[in-house]
Amino acid sequence: MEQIQLRVLKVIDRAGTIHLRKLFKVIGIEFSKIIEITKDLEGKGYIKSFTHGGYRFFSITEEGKKALREVQEKRPTEKVIGKESS
Repeated sequence: MEQIQLRVLKVIDRAGTIHLRKLFKVIGIEFSKIIEITKDLEGKGYIKSFTHGGYRFFSITEEGKKALREVQEKRPTEKVIGKESS
C-alpha cells in the first residue's frame, strides 16, 4: 500500500465517517488525486462510500481496519531491524 493511501485510510478510520471535501482539506493534495485514491481503496474493499444530500462520504470497512493493523504490526519490526543493522 502506498504511503498516501495509508494516510487516507488512517484519516477515514479516525474520523469514522468523513465528507469528501473534508478529506481533501485534511490530506492536502490535489482533489483529483483524492478521487483516484478513494476509488482505488474502495475497489480493494478498504473503504465504502455513500451519498447523502448530494454529498459523498466515506467510512472504513472491516477489511480496511485489518489492512491498517497489518501495516502497523509490520512497522515496529522494520524499525527494529533498521536499528540493528546500523
